[in-house]
Amino acid sequence: MIAYRIDAIGDLVKIPPDRVEACLRDIAYAVAVHHLSFGTGSESVPFGAVEWTDDDNHSVRVYDARGAKFLELRVEDEREDGE
Repeated sequence: MIAYRIDAIGDLVKIPPDRVEACLRDIAYAVAVHHLSFGTGSESVPFGAVEWTDDDNHSVRVYDARGAKFLELRVEDEREDGE
């Protein structure tokens, strides 16, 4: 499993082409959690960087402008096939 740090939109080219869609989906989940966490004031708490882990568990860490981690999303799906 590989983690990718995204400081700017151009950093998305580091991600293998077949995994970009998964990365963007997981970042979208993190943005949704950010809005839920901070409510109407969420725009005043901007993202600094995002670290996405290619592990199929929707793992995203969000850092503030100083580089401190302030939000982490990890969803583990333990359902068996067919459920």
